[in-house]
Amino acid sequence: AACAQERAFDAIRFAPGPGARPPMCYRNPFGIGNFVNHPPPATEPNCLGIAYDVDLEELPLEYTRYLPNRYHTPPGLLDTLRGHQRILALVALRPIEDEELFLDYRLNPKLPYPSWYTPVDGEEAHRRWAKLGWLKG
Repeated sequence: AACAQERAFDAIRFAPGPGARPPMCYRNPFGIGNFVNHPPPATEPNCLGIAYDVDLEELPLEYTRYLPNRYHTPPGLLDTLRGHQRILALVALRPIEDEELFLDYRLNPKLPYPSWYTPVDGEEAHRRWAKLGWLKG
């Protein structure tokens, strides 16, 4: 029997082929960001990723199961954000209904792009990476 999350996200499936697994049953309906693709050419992104620090000391324990990610290795003694967990929240740029989510991956224009990648706005990418100081040459 399919779980509720699987029914809610029935559009997200593993591609058939060698080694393909059956459809996932999601532990957390909010933890699907790894399935959001970069938009194809001539398609605008419909969501934006926003970094957010969750204060784990203020979050009621019953809500921690909805955090979309887990630590692979818990924070150590020298970590500065003790009691916080950084997540990437996807925010809709417009009303979205019955369509795939697209997020601009904003790859560095000075590095080779993968074959599937087309910049959404090349000028904006150059400005963004130059501002960060990572666009040299």
